[in-house]
Amino acid sequence: MVEKIYINLNAGSITSARVESATDPTPKSFQPLVVGDVREFDFFLTDGNGNLETSSDVRSLDLKLGSPGNPLAEQIQFLPSSGGFRMSLNLSSQTVKDAVSSGSITTNLELSRTTFSGETRTLLQAQVDLTGQVSDVVSSPDQVYQECLIVSLSGETEQLVAGSDKVIFRMPFSMDLLEVRASLRTAPLGSSVIVDINQNGASVLGSQLIEVEAYNKSSQNSTNLPIIANDLLTDDSEISIDIDQVGSSLPGSGLKVYLSGRRS
Repeated sequence: MVEKIYINLNAGSITSARVESATDPTPKSFQPLVVGDVREFDFFLTDGNGNLETSSDVRSLDLKLGSPGNPLAEQIQFLPSSGGFRMSLNLSSQTVKDAVSSGSITTNLELSRTTFSGETRTLLQAQVDLTGQVSDVVSSPDQVYQECLIVSLSGETEQLVAGSDKVIFRMPFSMDLLEVRASLRTAPLGSSVIVDINQNGASVLGSQLIEVEAYNKSSQNSTNLPIIANDLLTDDSEISIDIDQVGSSLPGSGLKVYLSGRRS
């Protein structure tokens, strides 16, 4: 799964520049990196008020893992990705394996940006833990599960109708919510389909809800991706999903919502 990382360009320090969302300035730490993984990230460069830099503003990004002048892994290319910049780190090299040969280490993750005007700036410096490959089998209660709940909000050919509580269910376990998205069998025309997700009656999303734009079938193609404001879904909590808007000329049909994350 691609991890979304929001970088506040106006943060007081580059060591605390990773934040919860495009509008939430709360600093957020990194999960440990595991040797052997290929970690993918979507970086979103925000001014803290929800505005994002785009690929038309940025000429290049440089993502480094390791000490200054001695990177363990580096990526200098990005792919534009729905308002963000997709990059990856290959943690399977011999250099990375040798670095943790005697156990886990704490190292540095750095992101620098160069604009088309030629300005280069370090946006982020964060300490991350790098650990060896996970090989031990642990007992079931201690395992970490990656989960995806897929919820259907309509029949495959049934035209959508806006309204609250289109689906209500209870969480079968606690989950750290990492990503939400939606898809349609038939694309809406005229205007977007907009969906909200609630836990115990309160939205878990922030200023940007899930949106499937007109003439599209996936929210992944939208100009603005959803912002998760409350990422903890607790065991047995009530989850309800609203359809806030449907297509004005053609509503769309076959709506499904995806909630992806890790058991907690």
